[in-house]
Amino acid sequence: AARRSGLQVIVTDHHLPGDILPEADVIINPHLDQMEDCKNLCGAGVAYQLARALGSVPDNDSWLDLAALATLADIVDLNGDNRILVKHGLQRMSVTDRPGLRCLMETGGIKPGEEISSWQIGFILGPRLNAAGRLSHARLSAELLYTRDEQQALYLAEVLNRLNDERKQTEEIILREASLRIAHQPQILQNNVLVLDGKQWHHGVLGIVASRLSEIHRKPVILINWDDDSGRGSCRSIEGFDIHRALQACQNHLLQYGGHPMAAGLTIDKNQLTFFIEALERWSQESGQAGAREERHFIDLEIDPAQINCDLWHEIQALEPFGPGNPVPVLAVRGVELQQAAMIGAEGQHFRARMQGSNLNVIAFRKPQYADFKAGQYRADLTFQLNRNEFRGRTSLQLKIRQMKPAYQWDMSAETPLRPWLREALGLLEQQRAVLLIAPTYRVLNKLQQSLELWLCEAALHGLHGHLSAAQRQAGEQALLSGDPGLYLVSSAYHYYLQKKQSEALNALHSIDVLKSQAEGAAARDQDNGENGPLTLNSGIKAYTVKSGEMPDRGRFAVYVNRLKTIQNLRAGINPLFSEAGLGDIQQRRRVRRQFVQAKEGFLLTDGNACGMPIGEIDGVWMADLPFSTAEIDHIWNEMGIGTSCPLVLRFNQSQVDANQIYLGRLYPDTERIRSMLPALRSLGHGVLQGEVSQFCQVLSRITGRQVSALDLQSVLHVLDDLGLCQFKKKGSIMAIKFMFHAKNSINMSESPYYLEGLAEKKAFHDLANELQQMPLW
Repeated sequence: AARRSGLQVIVTDHHLPGDILPEADVIINPHLDQMEDCKNLCGAGVAYQLARALGSVPDNDSWLDLAALATLADIVDLNGDNRILVKHGLQRMSVTDRPGLRCLMETGGIKPGEEISSWQIGFILGPRLNAAGRLSHARLSAELLYTRDEQQALYLAEVLNRLNDERKQTEEIILREASLRIAHQPQILQNNVLVLDGKQWHHGVLGIVASRLSEIHRKPVILINWDDDSGRGSCRSIEGFDIHRALQACQNHLLQYGGHPMAAGLTIDKNQLTFFIEALERWSQESGQAGAREERHFIDLEIDPAQINCDLWHEIQALEPFGPGNPVPVLAVRGVELQQAAMIGAEGQHFRARMQGSNLNVIAFRKPQYADFKAGQYRADLTFQLNRNEFRGRTSLQLKIRQMKPAYQWDMSAETPLRPWLREALGLLEQQRAVLLIAPTYRVLNKLQQSLELWLCEAALHGLHGHLSAAQRQAGEQALLSGDPGLYLVSSAYHYYLQKKQSEALNALHSIDVLKSQAEGAAARDQDNGENGPLTLNSGIKAYTVKSGEMPDRGRFAVYVNRLKTIQNLRAGINPLFSEAGLGDIQQRRRVRRQFVQAKEGFLLTDGNACGMPIGEIDGVWMADLPFSTAEIDHIWNEMGIGTSCPLVLRFNQSQVDANQIYLGRLYPDTERIRSMLPALRSLGHGVLQGEVSQFCQVLSRITGRQVSALDLQSVLHVLDDLGLCQFKKKGSIMAIKFMFHAKNSINMSESPYYLEGLAEKKAFHDLANELQQMPLW
């Protein structure tokens, strides 16, 4: 009609155009010209750029605030021209002279002159402006934005505020009805696209409800409201499913449709609904877009909890404006303890807790499933966005949780022999049981405890072994025998020691032998041809030995070490080298391991201690130093998360065996050494003696006629402490000793758990050395 009247017609739009275009002199749509920087403009953005092209924009660019407001409220990607418009528009909005915007910000709790963020537009101003079009008439929002009357602006802002509250209530009613329908008809969740219909569902909020249902069920959702025999629907999709293409393929069953890959609208006759759903399912299967998508969380950066501070917040804010196409960075922390965990909100839908050792709160909105999270037992791995929370005049940082899982779930993603026993133990722990985990040796216990400490809270994990003081052991034994819930990790020698004292109470507890078969050792040999085969560990790894210290000069290898001299030699001789050996900080270990995983070739120098990050497939594992048992080898392999296809090569010669035997002999004194030291110790006198450790060693060396090192002295004192013959404390280089010798003629070494653990360590290494002698050379 306009063209027939002789008027020139210009049509602006930002939606995907159909096959038939409107009759107009000019059609301005970024999708028609394939303009990359402009293709994501919203409708107001297209109009703004047209006004600029026509020279209609004021010199001071006072329309930028409206262009930014519309861009954010329409939830379009913030890249290309959109990012520029929003960046400068937000700056202008904080000093806007529009009465309507100022009043709307005040009703939303935004202070005058305050720097405006994209989040405040998207979640405070945008919903209020959109509420008018959803529940009343969009004219109200337009009048608010162009009025110059302060009183009218305040009135309209309050009207929009009330409409927004009404919109929330209406949204909750429809969501509740739709959820009840799903609960009564669960079979509809088997469809690739969830289609629900109803009467008196306000069309203005159907898109919001569809988005929430799509987020919950991880599939596209279409909600239709019937008005007599026809209905209007809102569609919301998920990544990887083009809902606009789906509607296009089913257009024979629709009256109208339009939109984007992620959001669309339609109108349909009621008698076509069944045919439409069938066609939709058929297209979903044929196009390969069928099936619900697993929720994926892309992490921008894994950080240490200590790095979460105001400096990090300001660095993140420098990346504003945020929105689709430029989302708020997603960060991750691993293995954090959560305290004061509780479900909050009127219906207990939100999870809140506090990170141990910090003033940081964590909050997860609409996550009722987190009510089952055992915060007192498991450490948590979190993906989150860092927020700033203002409450009663106080500002603090908080973690807005995207995903929360027990730390062991990510760390145990690979199938390993550890998994069955740990799964069993965690199941019993969730039943509030006391569980006894029996490790074959103290060294294996120590490494297992390091791994478990990455996953479990301090209150849920207890180590019981001979290296503890008598007071520490007594407290642990009392908790164990009282049945206090937790995992109690003991060495096999300590378990034997406890059995002699409390066999009945101990037998009543649930016990799990960890890596038992590895401790016993298993050499797989080809019985048919009589030839020796490689040592087969419990994890199925094929192991070989090599006499020399030479290693391959290229490839990707993990190199195990346990001696400082070996570490120094390797650091000087192989390249590229990634060294995590000796690092006490878990985050540093993970950074080194991540660098190795990403490298095309290189050598990872490791001491086999836990960091919770699997390595994956490599060319092999080279053990430059000998471990102390088959069980320790298996645990090291499992901790590194290596596939079973690569070989394990152990450097095995007499000097390696001698080095380990000397170390064990000094760490765990035999009966002869203890008895030979007793007269010298008695000669030092009674009561409390205090001095430098080196001075004690010099005196004892002179009396015994043999060199006594600090390790020699401490190991003997440890056994005597177990037997009630002395007490000692060491702080730095100073040691205090209190002797309590008595007239007993005999000493029963089996009463010392430290001594018993030494016997077990020596026996385990002896068995390993015997097995290695029968292994084939690499």
